[in-house]
Amino acid sequence: MAPVRNVLGIAAGVAGRAVCAALALAVAWPAAAQSVSDRPHLRIEAGMHTTRIVRVDSDPAGRILVTASEDRTARVWDTATGQLIQVLRVPIGGDNDGWVYSAAIAPDGQSVVLGGWMSYGASALGGLARAPGAEPDEPQDYETHSLFVYDLGSGRMLRRIPGLGNVANDLAYSPDGRHLAVAVGGGARSLVLETATWTVVAELGMNDGASYNLAWSPDGRLATVTYDGVIRLYDQSFRQVRARRPYAGERPFDIAFSPDGGLLAVGYESMRQLLVLDGRTLATVTEPDVTDVSEQADMGKVEWSADGSRLVAGGSDSFEAGTWWPRYIRVWEDRGAGAYQDLGISGNTILDLETLPDGSLAVVSGQPDIIFLNPELKIAWQKDSPNFDYSAVDRSHFRMSGDGREIGATPYGGEPFVFDVAGRSLRGEASQHPAYRDSARGLTLTEWINTSAPRLNGRTLDFLEAYEWSRSVAVAQDGSFAVIGGDWNLYSVNPDGSQRWKARTPGAAWTVNVSGDGRLVGAAYADGTIRWYDAGDGTELLALYVHADGQRWVLWTPSGYYDAAPGGEDLIGWHVNRGLETEPVFFGAALFRDRYYRPDVVQAILATRDEAEAVALADARRNEVAPPVGQPPQGVPLQNSLPPVVRIDSPARGDLARGETLAVELGVTVAPDAPLTEVRVFINGRPQRDPPVELAGDRARLMLDIAGLTEEELWVTVMGANRHGFGPPADVMLRRPSVDFRPVEVKPKLYVLAIGTSQYRDASLTLQYAAKDAADFASLVVGQEGALYSAVEVRLVTDTDATYDNIRDGLFWLEEEVTANDTAYIFLAGHGVNDNRGELFFLPHEAEVGNLRRTAVAASEIVRTIEYLPGRTVYFMDSCHSGNLEFTRRAAVPLDVNGHLQDLYAATGAVVFSSATGSQYSLESPEWGNGAFTLALREGLDGRADVNGDGAVSVNEMNLYLSDRVKELTANRQTPVLRKRDEVADFPLAVLMH
Repeated sequence: MAPVRNVLGIAAGVAGRAVCAALALAVAWPAAAQSVSDRPHLRIEAGMHTTRIVRVDSDPAGRILVTASEDRTARVWDTATGQLIQVLRVPIGGDNDGWVYSAAIAPDGQSVVLGGWMSYGASALGGLARAPGAEPDEPQDYETHSLFVYDLGSGRMLRRIPGLGNVANDLAYSPDGRHLAVAVGGGARSLVLETATWTVVAELGMNDGASYNLAWSPDGRLATVTYDGVIRLYDQSFRQVRARRPYAGERPFDIAFSPDGGLLAVGYESMRQLLVLDGRTLATVTEPDVTDVSEQADMGKVEWSADGSRLVAGGSDSFEAGTWWPRYIRVWEDRGAGAYQDLGISGNTILDLETLPDGSLAVVSGQPDIIFLNPELKIAWQKDSPNFDYSAVDRSHFRMSGDGREIGATPYGGEPFVFDVAGRSLRGEASQHPAYRDSARGLTLTEWINTSAPRLNGRTLDFLEAYEWSRSVAVAQDGSFAVIGGDWNLYSVNPDGSQRWKARTPGAAWTVNVSGDGRLVGAAYADGTIRWYDAGDGTELLALYVHADGQRWVLWTPSGYYDAAPGGEDLIGWHVNRGLETEPVFFGAALFRDRYYRPDVVQAILATRDEAEAVALADARRNEVAPPVGQPPQGVPLQNSLPPVVRIDSPARGDLARGETLAVELGVTVAPDAPLTEVRVFINGRPQRDPPVELAGDRARLMLDIAGLTEEELWVTVMGANRHGFGPPADVMLRRPSVDFRPVEVKPKLYVLAIGTSQYRDASLTLQYAAKDAADFASLVVGQEGALYSAVEVRLVTDTDATYDNIRDGLFWLEEEVTANDTAYIFLAGHGVNDNRGELFFLPHEAEVGNLRRTAVAASEIVRTIEYLPGRTVYFMDSCHSGNLEFTRRAAVPLDVNGHLQDLYAATGAVVFSSATGSQYSLESPEWGNGAFTLALREGLDGRADVNGDGAVSVNEMNLYLSDRVKELTANRQTPVLRKRDEVADFPLAVLMH
């Protein structure tokens, strides 16, 4: 039968997720049990894996997936929604230590074992205990590489299992959970461990090649494949009973028992053929049809459908589907002997497959991406790579300005962009700057793309590492040097072919360039980063990560000083090891914003090409003394100034929250010299005031009042603080029993504080429409009385009434009036100004730009008000500056609102609409009679934003409308921003009155 080719579509959404007590407590931070470094590692955290996903496993009930990746994390996903539940981090060591190659969920669904490249040198020594009769008959070095066991509910590391002898390429629990089989790489023996004691009970014979996969039958037999070409079958006592090498010289990669144990499917890494064998004799039953599979490709990953009627395989082959070439899975009927169909689903090699009990199928790839297919093999949800892909064959897409401060790139399959370091801006346009050159002034590189031996002026360069390929090159404009980008290193080369310098890289350098002045080298990498280096010695100066959404970006120095677009700082943070026996902790950059959010340092570093000089220069401008590079202002290393870490041990995710109160049990870790001082709790993004806290050693207990909460789903988020600030949040999703959950029957009350200042005592600050914007907004939302809200109370503060005292009185009014069942709207239009330290102030009528701390309202005061409002809060901020001559200026001096937006996101559950990013102008015009943002807001609330036609305008609908409309009005000069925590579900802002 002819094959069926089709490309699947996505048909599902992802559910969202979502209190202060003063304390004086001391809970000990655990001493490191091993000598693995506690030096913080700056890492990307984009909510999804950032490098290839190697493994996927599901629990027996099919409720969760665990994915394992070379980005040094495993991630736990809800199969129903695709929601990220937990990030499991393993200790990070040297160049490769921490790469997670394998994951196996225990049959009880309570824990998961992770393995991979986990050697850690001398700090990880320790051999596995062996049961009698399991001693090796040949001496081997087993005191390397570990496994880690994690509790799936809390994310706690339960234990480390050292002494595998090599990397753990695959892990699999026996059906009864009594044994764990480990496919060990590098030609070492594969192992079977007894899980009650974690002792070795069997070593599966030495082979001449690595083992990447193994499989259990339902009755407890074990099958393995190894790169020596042999398929081996073991009985329930782990005695080898069959062995077969079907194809001499070929490498079997994957193996899977059919659900009844009667068949074995085998996929090969080195060829396109697959085999279906008898599960007891290893005799060939059928060879599935591989028609149209490329001779150079493979279908190396194999899996059975839940009922065993279908065979599924995937690998590196692709077919054309419109404008792209997706990798596909092939699905054969009749247990691999029948007709097939091909489903194109991924942009990269398919690396693992997992069938769930209900017939669903999870697919992971090197993109990285996760595709979850329902039992009808339609896409239920998909997690795409958060990275831009810079691997286009045409390496000329990466452009660099003469001074290196502006770069351009065109991601594979995406739209071009330009990033301006000096302007702190990301523009959606093609760069006109020069691309790389591979020849200049008598220096020529040839045979360099995807080879291990590039040539310079005809001479082979032999300094690339073993197995490393050259991926990109660039020659300086004056021909004085060249740069070669490899898989793991960046090399600079003299005209005579000698190596100038070598720099370790975070991945393959897909494309490189040299600034026109020859001072800087730029490279775009497989991990989605673009990095700048000193062309003289290879010192890394800056790194840029642009999220694939094309809006969020973060730019940082090696020590962690950073600049970011709104939402961008959430993309990086510090991974801190706590020895080898305790799970590491990840601290998002937002937790250290006061220390490391330094756009001024970032701005200076490309000019100074020295981080210490850049910090000193920036601090001199702020009238401060610079701390040592890489240390916070008080001169203490980051690892010695960490905030607390809290862990929710109960209730567990998905538990029912019954009754009027909720008990939350916490595990707390904090440094002895920095006791816990505060616990903050949010439920569905709303702060809970002063919950009672009980402490006993490293445990804490919270009692939360949930009587007045009417949502069916409750997201509880907990954060702890000490003198170093707040630590990372811990959260759990709970459900209300139907008897306790009731739809809202009483409409909430709306409180509106609308502030707009057009007239200033300093006439040079005068605006045209800020006051009118505030009045127009207030008059529009008043119409929601009796519709969305039972009552609407408005306090309008404009022009000469918009004094420092009156604005603060308005904030106090909200604090006094708003209850947990109410909603608050805050609208602010006027000038915003940063002082020389970067702190943001809003200018009241009588403000003096030269005396901000005495005459202006600090943005932090607004944050504090919103932070403690118990009800739902929406903040509309239209206060950025304009320098475009076609429009009226809407601020006095350059303004950065990004830090303010980040403060609001980190400290509150408010929904925040900002008229523009910190590096843009907020524009107003007589043609509109308003600011562009307010005009679009008015239009949206009046009905134009009601995309789905349900008679209401929601937060998400308003965001879409504002984004398009403001860009249209301002010819893309202004980009509005929405900041909303994930746990805050979409909700209506207005219902239509006509």
